[in-house]
Amino acid sequence: MKKCKKCGKCKKIMLGLCLGLILGILVFVLLIDSLVKTGIEKGGAYAMGVETKVSKVSVGLTNGQLALDGLSIANPKGFAGDHFLKFDHFGCDLKLTALLSDTIVIKKIELRGAEIALVSDGGSFNYSKILENLEKIGGAEEDKKKEMHKAGAGKSFVINQIVISNVSIRVNLEGMVEQTVKLPDMTLPAIGSESSPAEMAEVAGYVVGRLVEAAVQNAGDILPADVLKDLKSKLNGLKAYEGKIGEIKDLGEKKINEAVTKSKKEIKEQINKQTEKLKKKIDQGIGGLLDGLPR
Repeated sequence: MKKCKKCGKCKKIMLGLCLGLILGILVFVLLIDSLVKTGIEKGGAYAMGVETKVSKVSVGLTNGQLALDGLSIANPKGFAGDHFLKFDHFGCDLKLTALLSDTIVIKKIELRGAEIALVSDGGSFNYSKILENLEKIGGAEEDKKKEMHKAGAGKSFVINQIVISNVSIRVNLEGMVEQTVKLPDMTLPAIGSESSPAEMAEVAGYVVGRLVEAAVQNAGDILPADVLKDLKSKLNGLKAYEGKIGEIKDLGEKKINEAVTKSKKEIKEQINKQTEKLKKKIDQGIGGLLDGLPR
């Protein structure tokens, strides 16, 4: 019997496709750490206008854990110290397949060992450029949002919870003795939703804004009045982030309140119905007893 030439050709094509797929998966697995590292560094740099570095990235292929060590946001040029903000450790549970999606959903991110440094030089402050840049990003138009998306390696995020622990602020301002103040641990609510996911730059702006806000609230007594006023003013410029988060949060609360109100109404109606039924049965029972009594 003659072999079908077409069948042989089809088998070769299928074999080639399978080999190509396997090769693609291998390349993805080998480069995943580098891809995550590059995405975070580019997204952070775009958001804050300063260099963002990650010392080490580890993506667990079997346990689904993403870990970053040594996440650092540099000071603007001209300021002492190597960072404005740093985290010793960043971790979250993440399915490897989620990284293939355009929108990555993360239940919880844990950030440990955070330090924010407030530094001055010649009457200017290191936080000014960073917060001003974040303000511009927060109110970005559609074309800028496309740039933001590209800077974040083409990924958007829905993050249900961000937990930040072991937080401190180091204040090194001219005319003052350097001081370090411990800040309370914080849990930040969700950012992004399925219908409106957050870009990496927006996540960065959200976290930095909340940390600076915590610094103002907890270290306000050691900050000069002009610095405190300036910080509060610049925090107001980050309301675009809060608006997005607040909208999502309020929507959730609204739905909950509507559900509770509806449930209360339904429960009340059921109680009234059951009460009427019971009343009728009681009336019927009493009527039956009375009918059985001698007259």
